[in-house]
Amino acid sequence: QLLGVAFLNNKPDMTISAQAWLWHIQGRRDWPYRLIDVLFWFDDNHCQESFENECKGSQLPEECRPRQDRPP
Repeated sequence: QLLGVAFLNNKPDMTISAQAWLWHIQGRRDWPYRLIDVLFWFDDNHCQESFENECKGSQLPEECRPRQDRPP
């Protein structure tokens, strides 16, 4: 996250993987997510899942997650 903020002007809580997927869906650049997904070959769809987890707040403590992710 620190590298993303320092070098990519990321949001402070967004990982480089999530940012790479955001660039892909925005149509800005594809090579970062492709490179990262090759490096994490053992984790299918690494960048896409990282982005989706950021959107869901899955990395947050349970009490800080958006309501829809909290158990009933």
